[in-house]
Amino acid sequence: MANSAAVDNFHLELDNYSHWSNSVRKITGLADALYTELSEIPFFESNASHHAEVKLLVREHIRAKRRKIFRHWNDLAQEYIVRQDINSEASSCDLEENDGSR
Repeated sequence: MANSAAVDNFHLELDNYSHWSNSVRKITGLADALYTELSEIPFFESNASHHAEVKLLVREHIRAKRRKIFRHWNDLAQEYIVRQDINSEASSCDLEENDGSR
């Protein structure tokens, strides 16, 4: 019996989606729009309050990620400078050794 109810519910949802799909295709402008105000959209208030709740979490996540990337690039730049100094010292030592052997 539960399976039958689930199947019926699934078909009801499909009918609802096809109804919305067909309705949306018929819209040509503001005169026949499904909604003229944002507050008329189903779940608008719920979505708006959820977005307000998550806004600070998303902002902090983005800032933390930017800080992490900045630290990574900073570490890479410092490593590049150190390796560049080591390389220039090694190449200058090699040049001095080659000049002395002539």
